[in-house]
Amino acid sequence: MQRIKINAFTLIELLVVIAIIGILSALIVVGMSSTTQKATIAKAQVFSHSMDNSLLLNRISQWKIDEASGTAANDFWSISNGVLVNFTDTTAGYGDSHNFGWMSGPYCVSGSCLKYDGVGNLYINCGDVSRIETATALTLSAWIKIGTLGTQKTIFNKGYLYSTNNGIDLRVNASNQPYIFIGNGTKIASAVSNDTVNTTLFSMVAMVWDGATVRMYVNGVLQPSTDTLIGPLTFEASKNVRIGLGGYLYTGLIDDVRVYDAAIPTSQIKQNYLTGLNRLLVNNQINNQEYSKRLAKLSNNYAKQ
Repeated sequence: MQRIKINAFTLIELLVVIAIIGILSALIVVGMSSTTQKATIAKAQVFSHSMDNSLLLNRISQWKIDEASGTAANDFWSISNGVLVNFTDTTAGYGDSHNFGWMSGPYCVSGSCLKYDGVGNLYINCGDVSRIETATALTLSAWIKIGTLGTQKTIFNKGYLYSTNNGIDLRVNASNQPYIFIGNGTKIASAVSNDTVNTTLFSMVAMVWDGATVRMYVNGVLQPSTDTLIGPLTFEASKNVRIGLGGYLYTGLIDDVRVYDAAIPTSQIKQNYLTGLNRLLVNNQINNQEYSKRLAKLSNNYAKQ
């Protein structure tokens, strides 16, 4: 009898393949007509899901922001449920005519999301999320679509105060680049993206701190700007996690915020992203020109480490 040799998959490889198949079979595209924009969203979703599967056992909290009405933004793990603050309109709305509050359907990455007006001190109060305070490594991600260009906007904040080198503040700077600050009481470390975000397309931004190096990713692509910070992190007395408020007010849309107390290895992120690109090409989600462009950019960014 002829024997058939079967190559075994690692658990991580199986999880990545499952995630990619699920995404490609039921991909939610957020109302974009451009093929390039759709491909960007698709690649970012592949990266987001593969990262989540790789770090699943280390997920601290996930605020899916899928309630669509009311004042709750529940933690998927039911550990650090969020409460909407200053959102006086808690019904679902659509389009630019809806100034702030819940958005649904094609205006979000999936399910519902929240729109911030940048003036009303709007935020989600998620409590202190104490596991962040003892973490020796962190991964933080969020889907964002900014509402205005050229102003600083805080996405995620916990006990951040620059003058005392404390806390975490994930933001978009005045040049429309995702930016992270984290501090240990002695030093503030930062990483800034070369890629920019805009008012027409959702982007997935992620910060990874492995206990030393701080890195920034935008739509799965490693950005060249990094810094180092040896923990543990420290926080100001008022250290509740706030989504949409910190050093600056947020304007635009925020969806699906996640925190993990581990850092996905750079090699694993690169492999996940390459796997996602290959699957998208095979399934005609991107063309050869887009594939080559993204592959060249990925190789260039990782070569700068």
